[in-house]
Amino acid sequence: MIDEKKIKKEIPFFNEILDCAGISGRVSEILPLQGGNNRVYRILTSRGDYVLKHYYLSEYDKRERLAQEYAFLSFVWEIGLRNVPKPIFKDVRHKIGIYQYINGSTYKNK
Repeated sequence: MIDEKKIKKEIPFFNEILDCAGISGRVSEILPLQGGNNRVYRILTSRGDYVLKHYYLSEYDKRERLAQEYAFLSFVWEIGLRNVPKPIFKDVRHKIGIYQYINGSTYKNK
C-alpha cells in the first residue's frame, strides 16, 4: 500500500485528476501495480475501484501510448465488449489515464 503523501509527491495533481474524472468517494487505499515503463496504481474508493496509469514518455520514443490505449478501449466498449477495462478519463497534458479496475491475473508466457 502507498500513502496519499507519497502518491501526491509522485503525482502532485492526484486529487485534481480524480475530481476531473468525476471519481467521488473517499479513497481508502492506493496500491502500486506492476506496469513496465509506466507508473500504475489501483485506487480503491468507497464508490469503486479504478486504475490510474501515468504513462512514461521518453525523448527517444514519441509514441502516444495514452491516446492509442484509450482510443482502443473506448472503441471496444462502444461495440459492446465488456471483458476489458472501461476507460473513465484521460489527461493528455499530464499523460494519465483512468480505467475501471477488473479483478484477474496477469498473463505469463510459459
